[in-house]
Amino acid sequence: MLRRFDKDPALASGPILTTVTDMCGFFLVLSLASLALSKLS
Repeated sequence: MLRRFDKDPALASGPILTTVTDMCGFFLVLSLASLALSKLS
């Protein structure tokens, strides 16, 4: 898809990987927090 828009995949992979990593960490923290809250109440 990046080649179709004449973009270098090597340059775009950094921001894409950072976005995916941040999203996974965010959802992991939220799921752990919801588990902790359900155990407290």
